[in-house]
Amino acid sequence: LLEYQTLRILLAGDAHPSTLVETIARLGEGKLAVDACKLPHHGSRGSVSADLIKHLDCNAYIFSSNGDQFAHPHPEAVARVIEYGGDSPELLFNYRTNETEIWDDDTLREAYGYRTSYPADDKDGIVLEWSLGQ
Repeated sequence: LLEYQTLRILLAGDAHPSTLVETIARLGEGKLAVDACKLPHHGSRGSVSADLIKHLDCNAYIFSSNGDQFAHPHPEAVARVIEYGGDSPELLFNYRTNETEIWDDDTLREAYGYRTSYPADDKDGIVLEWSLGQ
């Protein structure tokens, strides 16, 4: 958990979702309020559980993967974030790939109430900025 002044970002690495849920429970906050969550294991189906997402009070979910080796993020993982990630969750993708581009669809965004961000101008990576005290 990265904390700087009022900013909180969960960097989940390759942690198993049940380990993250148990750790959140030990913090005693109920849902863990974070400004963003870098999802575990590049958004794999086994690492992004509904239970994990339900334990977060978050609106920005970072999927860090170029999809090369395992075709991450998995559509089920993305769908779990959309379903359980709060009102209008933002999906932040650091690459535009076959796996991420399917979510860049106005009909889906309108039907399921999510937002997307992709790298500018077909470049790799995105820059994330937060104002402290939001």
